[in-house]
Amino acid sequence: MKPLLRRGLLHEGRQWAVLDRTRSAHGILLVIQRKDGSNVVRRRLLNDDLIQNTYDPERHQSLSTFTGALTGLALAYVDRLEKALCIGVGAGMVPRQLAAAGATVDAVEINPEITQLAEQFFDFNPKVMNLVIGEGRAFAEQSTDAYDVVVLDAFLVTSASAHLLTREALEMLRDRLRPGGILVANTFGEFDARQRELSASLGCTLREVFGAKSVGAHASGQGNVFHVATNGQRLEPVGAPDFSREHPAIQFELQLMWEGRREFKPGEGRVLTDAMLPGSGFPG
Repeated sequence: MKPLLRRGLLHEGRQWAVLDRTRSAHGILLVIQRKDGSNVVRRRLLNDDLIQNTYDPERHQSLSTFTGALTGLALAYVDRLEKALCIGVGAGMVPRQLAAAGATVDAVEINPEITQLAEQFFDFNPKVMNLVIGEGRAFAEQSTDAYDVVVLDAFLVTSASAHLLTREALEMLRDRLRPGGILVANTFGEFDARQRELSASLGCTLREVFGAKSVGAHASGQGNVFHVATNGQRLEPVGAPDFSREHPAIQFELQLMWEGRREFKPGEGRVLTDAMLPGSGFPG
């Protein structure tokens, strides 16, 4: 039996109703909800203090820009979408959208409790994909499939999971892409100095693994940086993303993200390697 819930929670300076509180092996999971000044219901999934997604349960659409950004970038840069791998599920929005676009999706999530809450509160349907409870890098290492799209959207506490961003991990993920396939990775990287360094280092590592002409990055200026790399000779969009099916509240920011190409300066960041992981001097 779950403990009694506190009825309210102060989060980001506002009062939210607590719908569920679950203790998991990977932190405290909270489902909270409030109605904003424009009468939009905002339902949010938190893993400790990290926002996994914000959702409009009345429109059945995500209010988190990164969801539409990851899906939109994948569709904008890949020439065909038949099979996708999502590492990190959270509230389930990205694999759900890729499945709706016609892809067969392998969705890997390390925390089984979070997918249960996604089903209960965020309209997540694991039956439309192959949901795997496990660690993403280990799954990809054992996979023999060739993917059109790989999405990296896995976070631990307040940063991207570093063991998925090393040269060794990215070389392995590159080898899981079919020729012309696309890797899309979500990082924080515009406000905090440590996260800016990690994002620049990921860009540096991607250039080493994929080649300088095969990588790029987009950002809206609101915190997240989205890295894109192709298992092809040059990264070029096949068309502009269509954000018309995204929640109206985030369409403008998504357009800013698409137009906001980011270039990292020469010398910014460093190539990330497994030897730099925690225990070997690499933070996080």
